[in-house]
Amino acid sequence: MKLIKKLLALFSPLEMIILMVAITVSTLLVVPTFSSKKPQKVPVLLFPTEKVYSVNGGYPVDVFDTSFFIVYEPVKEETQAEIKAILNEYLVGYHKLFDRHHDYYAEAPLDPVRPTAEEKATLPRIKNLKYINDHKGEEVEIEKALYDLLMAAKQYSINTPHNAFSMFIGALYDYWKPYTRLAADPTEDPIRDPEKQAEIARLTSYIPKTAADINATLELRSEANKYYVRFNEFNGSGEDLSISVGAVAKGMMTDILGEVLRSRGLTKGLVFGGQSSFLFLEDGFLDKAYNITMEPIGPGEQTFTMSRADQYQMSTSGIYSGFKFNHAGEEIIRSHIIDPVTGYPAHKAHHMVNITSDTLSGLELDYLTTSLIVLDVNDGLTFINDIYALDDVNVIYGGLKDGEWFISRTIGYPGGKNPMFVNDSEYSEINLELLQ
Repeated sequence: MKLIKKLLALFSPLEMIILMVAITVSTLLVVPTFSSKKPQKVPVLLFPTEKVYSVNGGYPVDVFDTSFFIVYEPVKEETQAEIKAILNEYLVGYHKLFDRHHDYYAEAPLDPVRPTAEEKATLPRIKNLKYINDHKGEEVEIEKALYDLLMAAKQYSINTPHNAFSMFIGALYDYWKPYTRLAADPTEDPIRDPEKQAEIARLTSYIPKTAADINATLELRSEANKYYVRFNEFNGSGEDLSISVGAVAKGMMTDILGEVLRSRGLTKGLVFGGQSSFLFLEDGFLDKAYNITMEPIGPGEQTFTMSRADQYQMSTSGIYSGFKFNHAGEEIIRSHIIDPVTGYPAHKAHHMVNITSDTLSGLELDYLTTSLIVLDVNDGLTFINDIYALDDVNVIYGGLKDGEWFISRTIGYPGGKNPMFVNDSEYSEINLELLQ
């Protein structure tokens, strides 16, 4: 539902009517509007056509565990086919590399839905993130893209203030997953169970936090255009330590797709990276600055609407969609964003962070929004000002403070050319200093 809301937010009401007509009459690329004078272009949504299967076959795997696609101006079928081929090669290919949950064949079986026992035993497999997690202590040769992602995540883990970001929270994330689902039972939450609290403390103790410990836990090296990784245990972790790049992988994927599409002159659209990452390939979309509507983090139909008419990227992280319940007179939110220091889901007054930029990569933006959710506002903004003072970095927070829903943004947000911003009446705009 959140994906649908964000997708609908890309289009004006008239464009959505036209889009629905275009879906029904799929052979038309340009559909007339209700005005008899001027035809209206209909955006096309382009997805990979290749399905992804693990080594076990069966049902397809969701690429990046979300919906990743290209929103593009109406173009000929040949151009659409070229973009879909790029998605098949890069989006599908890098999903397999970055996935920590599934094994994949390096050579496809005859029937990927039903691989034979012989194929399962003999076909070579991709050395992906799951392989690395499963082969601790072994030096593994990996592809450059995975090496680059691990190197970036490692540096973020070392350099983020107060250890607010860590690539080593995979086991904690998996532990919390049953308690973050919307159908979770609040009576089973760890807040009520000392044994579960002890287990969280145990898993948290396996997360390396100093630069020396992080470097010893994850060794990366390159030699003669080959790339290697060795993932070691830490503090007696055994199998209870796992690398997770979910906080940054989608951002890097938008960067990769943007680079490939631009290199081929395919710039008449935007990359929609699930619920968190956007990349505009040229100034605006369909010859205008496109409105982006943030879904409601609390009351109302939306939190805010903004636009800027340039080639920018945007990332959003938040806890607002997590499982909520009351305990001892206080609202508890269990989201997918884990504080590496406490071992618990992050929960501060700000429930959402959004950043726009035309200088930072999607990888870095995803990292920053995740980190700023965990950090206090003062620490987060100080970090931004210290490290990114010369960059185009525009930040907005949204959340609940003293019983009032609010938004608070840096001066000039969303930045860029011809910026526009309107917050919903349910959310009061307050000065950032009041959050620090």
